[in-house]
Amino acid sequence: MSLTDQIEKLVKLREQGLLTDEEFKQAKASLLGDLVSGPRQDEEPSLASKAGAREVSAPQISEQISSFDEPEIKLDVSENTEGTSDPETGANASIGNYIGNRKAASHNSTRQTESYNDSNNLWGCGVLILIFISISIIGMNLENSNSKSPQTSSSQKQSSNKPPMARYQRAIRMANKAVLKREHQRAINNLYQIKHGYTDFSNISIKKVNSLIKASEKQIKLLDQPGNSKYYETESYGYQWFDKDIKGVGFKLFFAHSRECVDPNVTFQFRRRSGGPIEATYVAKPKSHTFTLVVPFQWSGSQTINSEPIVKCN
Repeated sequence: MSLTDQIEKLVKLREQGLLTDEEFKQAKASLLGDLVSGPRQDEEPSLASKAGAREVSAPQISEQISSFDEPEIKLDVSENTEGTSDPETGANASIGNYIGNRKAASHNSTRQTESYNDSNNLWGCGVLILIFISISIIGMNLENSNSKSPQTSSSQKQSSNKPPMARYQRAIRMANKAVLKREHQRAINNLYQIKHGYTDFSNISIKKVNSLIKASEKQIKLLDQPGNSKYYETESYGYQWFDKDIKGVGFKLFFAHSRECVDPNVTFQFRRRSGGPIEATYVAKPKSHTFTLVVPFQWSGSQTINSEPIVKCN
């Protein structure tokens, strides 16, 4: 095999990835070194030399392979060329051994990579199994929690299904004591909360609750009746003037006071004209918490009375 063929073979090996650039450069330099050095001194000249064949100098050889000038490759072929005087044979042996070494190294690298990949695969499978077990445990816990939640909610609902007795009794007392409009409204609100906030009335009288609601609604209508004068109310009492007086007798007034206002005195002031001086007073004492008062005229002829009575609770 000629030197050119050998170098072409090296180029192909490098293109195939079996040689690096450094190895290619070293192998090429080794081939050129063997060719330039010629046969060893203890060997006879070849027949071509005896026949006077023209010797090829090193510079001429370099010119012949200038087209293959590549970066130097470091390749140790001392063992491959030992024991032979043929540069081509030594180079072929070096290339063959080198290729064998490269294949072995590549095979070992492949085996190491496969072993590493197998380890990664085993580790990945272990992680996936651990994640799957964790998800299963969490799912079981959630399922148990969900299965217990309805029972807890049901028990809580059963315990709160009945109205508390203390609340029921407080609402009843409030409704029974109500006199003024605002007191009846508060009583109705409490009774409605009991009626619509619970479903089990086995511990109370729902009939009584409904009866008290109706009674309070009726009393509100009695207190706040239509007319020219509207119903007016404070925290302690309320009143409303009738549209017509009692002819020849006096003024007519509806009056109500709470149970907190005990035995009130209701005072009225009279004037002969609006804005004039007070010329007479009249004090009335209601006989019940809701009562119609008749305030008698104080003299014959024109007279006015204060629209807001003066109420004093004892």
